[in-house]
Amino acid sequence: MHNLKKNMLGSYNAGDVDKLLSKVRIDYEKCLKEQKERILKLRDENKVMAEIVEQYKSNERLLIGAMTRAEATAQSIIGSAEKRRRKGSRAWKTRKSRSGWRSRRGASGFTSSNAPARRYTGQSPKPQATMTIRRFPQAAYARW
Repeated sequence: MHNLKKNMLGSYNAGDVDKLLSKVRIDYEKCLKEQKERILKLRDENKVMAEIVEQYKSNERLLIGAMTRAEATAQSIIGSAEKRRRKGSRAWKTRKSRSGWRSRRGASGFTSSNAPARRYTGQSPKPQATMTIRRFPQAAYARW
């Protein structure tokens, strides 16, 4: 690493010591400069990462809000469907008990023998005319 040689008196040559110290100083300054550059680079990366984290936090807040609203909407829909089911169930029981419901045609106007066949097409049903909607019982539309 170093070529310091002692002279006859046991001391080092001043010129050799100066050369060694000069080499050490240059190496130290080079290392220091590299470390400063690395620190600056890491600071820049840190700023970018902080911005990304803020974006994620913002997105998280938006998603939490959307999920909360969706949850509330779902609960509202479930509640109103439950309410309609209870109301419809009472009306159906009343209708059954009043007038021998088995002998008459259903709410759709069809008996099981002349009811139109329904095919599954894999697509959402298209809105139909008001007159057609009245022909089918309300329960048939509860799942749409």
